[in-house]
Amino acid sequence: MNSLLVIRFSLIVSSCLMLCQASFFKYVAKTKEHEMINNLLPDGTYKELWIEQRVDNFQNNDYASWNQRYFVTSSYSKSNGPVFLQLGGEGTANPIWMSNGHWIEMAKKFNAMCFLLEHRFYGKSHPTKDTSTDNLGFLSSEQALADAANFISNMTETHALHGRKWIVFGGSYSGSLAIWMKLKYPHLVFGVVSASAPLNATVNFPDYNQVVKASLTSLGSGTCADNVAMASKQITQNLLSVGGRKYLDGKFRLCQPLDIVGIDDAYFQQSLADNFAEFVQYNRDNK
Repeated sequence: MNSLLVIRFSLIVSSCLMLCQASFFKYVAKTKEHEMINNLLPDGTYKELWIEQRVDNFQNNDYASWNQRYFVTSSYSKSNGPVFLQLGGEGTANPIWMSNGHWIEMAKKFNAMCFLLEHRFYGKSHPTKDTSTDNLGFLSSEQALADAANFISNMTETHALHGRKWIVFGGSYSGSLAIWMKLKYPHLVFGVVSASAPLNATVNFPDYNQVVKASLTSLGSGTCADNVAMASKQITQNLLSVGGRKYLDGKFRLCQPLDIVGIDDAYFQQSLADNFAEFVQYNRDNK
């Protein structure tokens, strides 16, 4: 009788241990998965992650590869929510976008998982060892779109996102990419949110500066835009003479004097104009 009780007791204890062990490993697995997806570091920033991509997405016999940087968070994600992909543009991908911006507000509202993918050749995403003329042949919107398509397919498998709708976000150049992504890969992308996307290539585009002027006029002082225009005309006038060019060299403390033949003129004027244009375009960024 005592032996039977001992056996029963042993079976009960074993069962309890197995259940506890199963629950423990389930908890650990869930915790590791959560940490892997969020990658939120103690200082509040997001860990950079990498995905292997092909240098040339359209050459089947070329297997050269590189690592593309991305960020991810599932802080707002639920299994029935969509997946948001923010496409990087012509600049370094900033992880501040993982916790700020309109797309994050939408992620909170619709319970979305969020990815930010850095554009090839920018930031830390380097497909080639240098930017020689030959290597820059791999810098194109077509290659960037193929990178994004591979990324979506890979992340869907890696994080078991089957059945969840992918929504692609972008602004300016990456806004164009977002729209083209929907057109070229409709089987991967359910929808897009595109802001200020230039869809038609235009060599001379004065309309952009008209928007800058309108912003300076409406949000600045009444004479702000007029003062900028007056200064621009004066700089253009100074560029017409040797003395005027020397004056500009000293006034702006240029590292090298403006060349006599005028090769530097367009770049010099564009560099000055961008101070006003970018202030208008990027003021209160992420707000």
